[in-house]
Amino acid sequence: MGDGERAWSVLKSQLSPSRTYANLFDAHPPFQIDGNFGAAAGICEMLAHSRRGEIRLLPALSRALSTGRVSGLRLRGGIELDMEWSEGNVQRARLKSTREQTVLIRSNAGMQKVALRAGDWTTVI
Repeated sequence: MGDGERAWSVLKSQLSPSRTYANLFDAHPPFQIDGNFGAAAGICEMLAHSRRGEIRLLPALSRALSTGRVSGLRLRGGIELDMEWSEGNVQRARLKSTREQTVLIRSNAGMQKVALRAGDWTTVI
């Protein structure tokens, strides 16, 4: 974590034609679903790393992905994330939780504790 260029290099290698078919299935014989899930999980972890009570936004963002957005990303703790970023910095982020909880958000904007209410969107940046 924290090395976006290395994460991008590994992801590009995983998605190369010799390792991933055009339908995005893992090309390793015999077929193994863990390769497919692992690549998708890697992308998610580049964008948001979550553990109990803490969320890091853009912890391993590559310059190749310096601008973008994601919506509906599921995080640990029953949390959903919508986020937009530009030039590697979070521009907007909002969270929705399945239950009341307080989480620590870490991003380029700093750290903040945020109280989430069940079922409500909360803008954090």
